[in-house]
Amino acid sequence: MIVTLSLSKDSVVRITGPAKVEVKKGKILLVGAVYEPNSSIIIHRLRSYGLKALEDSELSVTLGTGATVEEPSEGEEVVDEWLRICEVLEKDMGKLSRLTVMILGPIESGKTTLTAFISNYFIQKGKKVGLIDADIGQEDVAIPTTIALAEPKDVFVWQRDLSPKMIKFVGCISPQYCQNNVMAALMNLLNEVKDLYEVLIINTDGWVTTPQALEFKLSLIRWLKPTHVLVLNTDLATYIQRSLPKNVKVLNTPRPAKVKERSREERRRLRAEAYRKYFSNAKERDIDLNDVKIFGSCLLSGKELSIDEVKNLIRIPEELINKIAYVSKYYNIINIFIEAETIPYLPRIESQQGLEVNILKPQDQEGIVVGILDNTLRDVAVGIIKKIDLRKKSIRILTPWEGPIGALVVGRVKVSLDTFEDTSRLGKCVI
Repeated sequence: MIVTLSLSKDSVVRITGPAKVEVKKGKILLVGAVYEPNSSIIIHRLRSYGLKALEDSELSVTLGTGATVEEPSEGEEVVDEWLRICEVLEKDMGKLSRLTVMILGPIESGKTTLTAFISNYFIQKGKKVGLIDADIGQEDVAIPTTIALAEPKDVFVWQRDLSPKMIKFVGCISPQYCQNNVMAALMNLLNEVKDLYEVLIINTDGWVTTPQALEFKLSLIRWLKPTHVLVLNTDLATYIQRSLPKNVKVLNTPRPAKVKERSREERRRLRAEAYRKYFSNAKERDIDLNDVKIFGSCLLSGKELSIDEVKNLIRIPEELINKIAYVSKYYNIINIFIEAETIPYLPRIESQQGLEVNILKPQDQEGIVVGILDNTLRDVAVGIIKKIDLRKKSIRILTPWEGPIGALVVGRVKVSLDTFEDTSRLGKCVI
């Protein structure tokens, strides 16, 4: 359905996708960007935005299934408030020369839209903008399990419209289980790019509702040292302000009263779409395990043992011995890789006191997401394990990366090679 909207100056409407907006006359503000006649904007079905007429305007809006156009109640939309915050940032930029803006808030509070709003505002002011997407669970710029940098040259509506310029592999999709990796990846990325941009915006995850989460966000602020922290929750802003010196400007930022909330299923589907897009042009690569190093593998980081050496440490049933392809000792863990895809039953294995036995099968590794490093340990890409052949000492991965590989970093997430849906919180010694 196509509807024509005639908007008077300063009026605001809320458009929920899927929709296409075409400016026929006048001038509008959408997600921080100004659009004039002959401009068109696509709004995804999972997104909802407030649109403001900067002058009397006429729009043609094509509405898909489930799309809506409505006039918000007073206070429901925050376009003017966000615009004033951008003006505060611009004024402060005159004193600081460079801005590093960190955005905090709960899930579905508008962090992604605010990130785009500020980015677009400064892009149209002619500033060089860098955008760091640090939401490892709902990563929009690259894929979940990573932190990504984008360098938008033109205005955009959704971060999924951008391409990653640089990625850092974290390896999980829940920050509470990998806080150190998130911190290290962000610090490493920021150190590499902080002098390249006039405005650097860091969009964070929505884990903020526990004391542990708050301490983690405060640690991020402490070590990343943003010039401004924008907080999309009044209580959270109060906690943050009480914990920080006045040099760090904390802005309690209003959030839209109505947002298009995504269900757990929709969030899982978005993650699958991100994986599918990233691996759309990927190829299989067979890599000699003698030529690469492995981070995060109990099996491959341990000392390889012969069958005779293993027999001195643990009691292995005879019917299992001919199925063993590889054994290693990693501190007090004996890792046994069984070649058979299925085992009718797993015999009890007795070990000496103080030793643990970890049995691994080929299907345990298929689908594990891995980070790819070059020979200088620089993050260059992401891959998915398809197969490990430990008799031939080789690993097959699916990846778009065609350059040299120095090391693989084993993640804590598995992805289905058919649907690209993921499962997380894998054990530490799945490979």
